[in-house]
Amino acid sequence: MATPVEQPAGLAAETRVLAEMLSSVPAYSRGYLALSGEELFVTQTQRDLEGNKPRSFCSTVHLGDRRAAAFGLEMRGVTLAVPSPSGRRMLVVRNLTGDGAVKGVLLELWGGGRLLREVEVPPSLHGAVYAEGWFESVTWTAAEDRVCYAAEAAPSKRTPLWGGRAPPGAAAKEGEGDGWRGAGEYEEDWGEQLTGKRTATLFVVEVPSGAVHAVRGLPADYSCGQATWAPGDAELVFAAWPHSAVRRLGLIYCYNRHCSVWRVAAPSRQGADAAAVCLTASRQSCYSPRFNPSGTTLALLSSDAACATGAHNATTELCTLAWPAADGQVRSAVAVVAAPGAPGAFPGLYVGLLARSPWVSDTQLMVCSTWGSGDALLLLDVDSGAVRRLTPPLEEQGHWALLDVAGGRAVAAVSTPAAPAGLAVAQAPDWAWQRVEADATEPFSEGVEAALAALEWRLVSVPLPSVEAILLRPKQTQGAPPLPCVLVPHGGPHSACVAAFVPTLAWLASQGYAVLQLNYRGSTGFGQHALASLLGRAGRQDVDDCLACLDAASEQGLVDGSRAAVVGGSHGGFLAAHLIGQAPSRFFCAALRNPVTDISAMVGVTDIPDWCFTECGGLGATSYQEAPSAAALAAMRAVSPVAHLDSVRAPVLMLLGAKDRRVPHSNGLAYAAALRQSGVPVRTLVFAEDEHPLSKPRTELESYANILHWLKLHEPKR
Repeated sequence: MATPVEQPAGLAAETRVLAEMLSSVPAYSRGYLALSGEELFVTQTQRDLEGNKPRSFCSTVHLGDRRAAAFGLEMRGVTLAVPSPSGRRMLVVRNLTGDGAVKGVLLELWGGGRLLREVEVPPSLHGAVYAEGWFESVTWTAAEDRVCYAAEAAPSKRTPLWGGRAPPGAAAKEGEGDGWRGAGEYEEDWGEQLTGKRTATLFVVEVPSGAVHAVRGLPADYSCGQATWAPGDAELVFAAWPHSAVRRLGLIYCYNRHCSVWRVAAPSRQGADAAAVCLTASRQSCYSPRFNPSGTTLALLSSDAACATGAHNATTELCTLAWPAADGQVRSAVAVVAAPGAPGAFPGLYVGLLARSPWVSDTQLMVCSTWGSGDALLLLDVDSGAVRRLTPPLEEQGHWALLDVAGGRAVAAVSTPAAPAGLAVAQAPDWAWQRVEADATEPFSEGVEAALAALEWRLVSVPLPSVEAILLRPKQTQGAPPLPCVLVPHGGPHSACVAAFVPTLAWLASQGYAVLQLNYRGSTGFGQHALASLLGRAGRQDVDDCLACLDAASEQGLVDGSRAAVVGGSHGGFLAAHLIGQAPSRFFCAALRNPVTDISAMVGVTDIPDWCFTECGGLGATSYQEAPSAAALAAMRAVSPVAHLDSVRAPVLMLLGAKDRRVPHSNGLAYAAALRQSGVPVRTLVFAEDEHPLSKPRTELESYANILHWLKLHEPKR
């Protein structure tokens, strides 16, 4: 029987208050520059602990004198708010909900300081408008008289009502009996965080009349999104993802899903024979279409490298297509980089989506791309393939996120692990960045300001190629003993820890810990060869790299390597569980957030079963099958943390989301039970309404409050 775990006492009041104040620090989520480049419409999100959801608010920033508004306007009930290119009009989308379901959509068209038109779209036409990055498609015509958007296709008809006796005292309607029926044919959706999102399709709303038209001729059995208007506003260009005839796999975070770019006539120009035409049939992956200012070149992103290897992320390729695309030849403008030519050299592109208007001229566009342990802004020349870094080295100013480009200006959000994001603006052609300040900058609370001022961060050099670590800790005086260390490996595994502000990690550091975020081989931002090197080596190579990071930081006197804990989620939880099993003497405790603990058990219930074949045991992407062989299951289990369960000694805190479809919480519950059976102290918390990221505001706060409890409870004293 497992030894009962001592339940920690409540956090000190001042500690919890600081956590709540840090969690309310806002972050920039969207930015739209007017064509003049003079005004920025920006949206920020802030955690609402009472409502247990993000709170969004918008404001306008005047860039000519770099003056930000002193306050924003909350967008309560707003799904999307997207201004027109000139900034003179705005489309506001509200998905109307009731009883946990979308009951309709309200479109508001604003201009001239007033509401021009309000359009209520019934569920019979379409479902919720998509606000998620993959499908979201709100795009205005150049004339600003029409807007295209993506929405859920109207639901298919359910099975007919069954016959039967009418309820006592009620008259049965003809053919209906007592009115009960089956649930209808099973319909697949796009998996984790896209539950209920089955078929994205395109619609156009006319600004003058408010009429809403479905775009006809879209490819059958595809979901369509990322639309943009072609030059002349007569056609739409969009990305599309096929619906598998076997099984639809999860889409979010998965760049290895096949997708293509298409063109179709706009509703007002369609004839009876309207049909979309694929523009990128020669590629496995093309998405994020963006036209240059003159309309002669279409820029695209391609994740062919991910499709080829099966890795869920890989180095991105920038491609172009000459418009009007008569020959259909997709040209590579910035190719995949196998490995940087020298330390600190360009590692290739790692771009999620292009900005709404990334072009700064007909031949150059700006992107935000992961470069080592941070994101940088790059100027790409599509003719020569030249790449110019526009932002300082990571160590100088931290992490950059591009918001928008227009009128020869670019606006970015800049943060560090110890400082929340602020705005910066730059002007072509020199792109010298200047910070945007409000007229009267309102400081955070005294406690937050003091906590942040007491933190410091740096990159930690590790004697392995393509491996880096980010250290965040309280400022140390000369000769002070090193602090206990909390290792934080990222998930994915093909993503990255970046030197950006994360409130929960800043809070852990403020409580006396050296937080070490780890980028092991397989991370984005270090070249395709390093990323692909992890395939088939998960649970071994990445584990060794994490231990090398801990050793390097300890040998440099930056952390107390004899007092180390590990906290990780998803693949980071997979690594945390491996570390306490493969190096049990190195860690005093662990906290696992929706961890992968047994791949052989996960493969049958996850929305990404292909991941289980690709990342483990050298099985490879082409070996994926819906019914894994006994040999495949054995290989998966052999590289899972559960294979080292008998060696685990460190107390384990499990944090699980009951609605997680990526790593269903049954995986964590089974591992926790096995640990208890082995006599390992375990505490398990399940959040009933949370998905894989455990990102609801209350969940995030309670998770890290319990993580801090766990650390303090088990931390060995010097």
